Amino acid sequence: MAYESSFIAWSQGFLSGVNFLQQSGGNKVPFLPDPATLRAYLDKHCRDNPLDSILEANVQLLTDLMKRK
Repeated sequence: MAYESSFIAWSQGFLSGVNFLQQSGGNKVPFLPDPATLRAYLDKHCRDNPLDSILEANVQLLTDLMKRK
């Protein structure tokens, strides 16, 4: 996929942004996945939900990560 690197970078920025906004709260993302993990998660999510946007995929990722807290 030609845009794969851009989606991974966007996802890292999204999760970092969530952590930045939650600095004073206790709802920070417990860990930021490495690029290979992000790629695998997004690939699966997009295969299973082809009509979802990259934002929707990342919101689901965020929800799944927060459950691991």
